[in-house]
Amino acid sequence: MLNDRAIANAMRIQTRTARRNRLAIGCCPLHGCKMDQIDLWYETAMGNYTFVGCMYLNCEIEAMVDDEFSNYELAEKWLYLLEQTDQGSACVIHFPSYEEREARVRKKCFTK
Repeated sequence: MLNDRAIANAMRIQTRTARRNRLAIGCCPLHGCKMDQIDLWYETAMGNYTFVGCMYLNCEIEAMVDDEFSNYELAEKWLYLLEQTDQGSACVIHFPSYEEREARVRKKCFTK
């Protein structure tokens, strides 16, 4: 259960239902803060969509949303957040800090 471990600075209630409810109103399923547009608009035969992301520091959670900002769907990488049992998750989600990401970029750029 989530009470055994906590996700740093996340909402206290982390059940599947609570996460779905937060996402339905355009908020990050973990942190509860509003998700803002982070990409361009894409046009398809099914309609227009864009990507939104959590603006919480180092949070990488993204979702797709339609042009009316009424239907939010988590990006495939994050779908597991809604597929757990309703008792919550015991997983600790670690988002890399700025320094960790910077070190990875430097390592990729400066090593052969």
